[in-house]
Amino acid sequence: GCTCPSGEYHDGVTLSCEACDPLCGECSGALETQCTSCKNNMIFDSSAGTCGCGSGSFIDTDYSCKACDDSCLECSGNEANECLSCKNNMVFNTLTHVCECPNTHTYFDDVAYSCEDCDDSCAECSGPLVTECTSCTSDKLFDSSTNRCLEICGSNEYRDVDFSCQPCDPSCAECLGES
Repeated sequence: GCTCPSGEYHDGVTLSCEACDPLCGECSGALETQCTSCKNNMIFDSSAGTCGCGSGSFIDTDYSCKACDDSCLECSGNEANECLSCKNNMVFNTLTHVCECPNTHTYFDDVAYSCEDCDDSCAECSGPLVTECTSCTSDKLFDSSTNRCLEICGSNEYRDVDFSCQPCDPSCAECLGES
């Protein structure tokens, strides 16, 4: 038999060396299911005769496996908008192909790469703390100087140093402080 260079196989009909599928390092035929080894760092599946990449990576144009964006479980490229499925409890947005948090009462934790709950006082937030609210429920007042959601004080109440509403002195109809 004839020996062909790497990346080619001997075609018994044409009696010449023909190119393997681009994913194959070596092959027994032209199909992507006829690989006998893979190019670069791709993973060889001997039962299927195919080459591919593991979870969290994709086949790049140079036929090597490259890492997906950290938010993607599977992807078609390394950008955040090239996800095909998402890690952890993130939700896939079918319009933007970006992995997002499932609702507004969560924030993206970029260390754990998951969506975590906001403080109960926040409607939306940038982190877990009471001082990381970005918006409030309708029964709360957003204080932009502290990024807190505060109780709405009544006309006969004042806001204390701990941000709670306290009753005015009984002799006052309205007040700015205790006395």
